[in-house]
Amino acid sequence: MNNEIERSEPCKLFEVVICTGDRVFTGSLNCEFEQRLIDAVNEGVPVGASSRGVDFISLLNVDVWDKKGNKSYFQSLYISKNNIIFIAQVAGGVVEKRVIGYPYREKVPVKVQVYATPYILSGQMYCETWGELGDTIESEVSFLPLTKVEIAPTLPGGRSKFDFAAINKHQVNFICEIDGQV
Repeated sequence: MNNEIERSEPCKLFEVVICTGDRVFTGSLNCEFEQRLIDAVNEGVPVGASSRGVDFISLLNVDVWDKKGNKSYFQSLYISKNNIIFIAQVAGGVVEKRVIGYPYREKVPVKVQVYATPYILSGQMYCETWGELGDTIESEVSFLPLTKVEIAPTLPGGRSKFDFAAINKHQVNFICEIDGQV
């Protein structure tokens, strides 16, 4: 019994909105306790006794809206990461980044607009101190972090502003730097 306790990892839930080209999903994403949402999306999370969610995102208590506004509910489902345009954090799962687990590198915010049909996301992307936006978007990760996010068109339920979103760079049409307030 003690071995079971030692192997079981504490976990947390992130309340998220996931947008694909034809659906909007809201639900809970179960992550390892000290994992940030961006790391969970890029690295995967445990989904079974011996598997890790690398190609699919597993959601619990999911509301799904189609393009016509029809809503359905599922206790759980899996969404292919290839189809995800972005994942926005609604609430929950706030854990400070530990310097031990994630080496600190100074980054500077760059105001950007991300065009990923049918959405336009405005916010801040963080680039290495001497790097440029091009270096950041050409990194090896599939999902890029964006903060202070504003999304158009407005999502079901009237949501358009989020503190954080992870954007699938393989779904992006183009990204540009912008001036002014985000």
